[in-house]
Amino acid sequence: MCLFGYWMASNQQLLSNDNLTPVPSRDVPPPSNHTISDVFTSVGWEGPAWPLIVIGSACLLIIFFGRLFTKCLYKCSPGLQIGNIELDEDIDNYWAALDENDRKWAIKEEENARSALNMPIMTEQSFGNLKKSEPTKGKNLQGVHSYDILANPLYFDDF
Repeated sequence: MCLFGYWMASNQQLLSNDNLTPVPSRDVPPPSNHTISDVFTSVGWEGPAWPLIVIGSACLLIIFFGRLFTKCLYKCSPGLQIGNIELDEDIDNYWAALDENDRKWAIKEEENARSALNMPIMTEQSFGNLKKSEPTKGKNLQGVHSYDILANPLYFDDF
């Protein structure tokens, strides 16, 4: 996108009326005098165009040589490399990790959606897992347990 933006921003016919040339007839396309060789002249590095080609070229270098660069970087500074991180927070599955208030709220919310609206929020399997799950003996989820803005009163109030 940056390289395409560069091509448009470096086209002097788009930015100024000083570079327009008369056309002999409507069947002849107007000459643009805008070629790839402009990149290697001062015209290609004027105005708003040059940051776009610099950023676009940097992105292309990262795309094509990024892995090689990171390998060299990790050889020079092994401390920068992030290894395989195994995250074990000792939290039970989602339904079991809900505290009692959140569990009751989720069950009542689903029952209300099914009876009053005839529109379930959860699948039958998820709702069954919620109802039959036992509260965990370990850590519970903290804070807001649902990211559904309309179904969660804390998010709803903030929204």
